[in-house]
Parts: sequence; structure tokens; C-alpha cells
Amino acid sequence: MTTEEVLLAMHLLGISVWIGGQIVLAFLMPTLRAAGHDEADSRRIITAAAQRFQLISWAALVFILFTGIALMLDIDDMGGDWGRIFGEKLTFVVLSIGMAVAHSQWAGPKIRKYAESDPEQATKFKKINGALAGIGLGCAIMALVWGIRLFFA
Repeated sequence: MTTEEVLLAMHLLGISVWIGGQIVLAFLMPTLRAAGHDEADSRRIITAAAQRFQLISWAALVFILFTGIALMLDIDDMGGDWGRIFGEKLTFVVLSIGMAVAHSQWAGPKIRKYAESDPEQATKFKKINGALAGIGLGCAIMALVWGIRLFFA
């Protein structure tokens, strides 16, 4: 195996954790909500699961970024179709990261803040949080597809 093949395998492993983990967590949400005895207990369970997931997901993202940079070091010509496709992929990557940050650092804390004092506001932020997560996942999947396009460019 070449160094490039090892880096690509590691890059894809990180991507599978980042994207796959989001998909699994999304499918687990109804079960996590139902696991609590009441809404406060469900919120505690969901928060604990999300915080655990963040440990591996953010580590996977850093791993993806480092392996992606390492893979780029072997590219001789970054112009033409390759450069255009890479720019588009990078846009999806930045959007995915931005949505994940907004989801975990802005909307999630707002839900916890308003959960007891203003349930209507908390519900509003739950919807926003779901939209941020969905858009972020969609952008991550698009970045993966554009990465495949890069391989063939």
C-alpha cells in the first residue's frame, strides 16, 4: 500500500464516523426521547447521548481535516476541473461544519435554557436544531460525493 492509499483509507474512516454517526444518532432520537420517564428525563438522556457523540464526532472531523490536507500535498495540479470541484467540495465542508457548530453550540444550549422557563421557545429551537442538523448532514454527504468526483477528476 502506498502512503496515499493509507491516507485515503484513514480519511474515509473519519468520514464514515462523521456522517454515519449523525445518521445513527438521528435514527436513535425517537428512542432516546421515549426512554425518559418525563420530558426533563428525556432531555437529560438526549443531552448525555449528544455530548458523548460530540466527543467522537469532533475528533473524527479533526482527523478528516488533517488527512484531507495530507492528501492534498500529493496533488500536482490543483487547477482546471480538479480545482473547481475541490472548491465546491470545500464549500460543502465549511457549510457542514458551520451547521454542526450552530447545532451544538447555539441551538442546543437554547433548548436547554428555555426547556423549563419557556417551553414554546424551546420547541422553536428544537425545530431550528433539527433543521441545522439535517442541513449539516446533507452538506456532509454532498462533500463526500464531491470527494468521489475529485478522485475521478
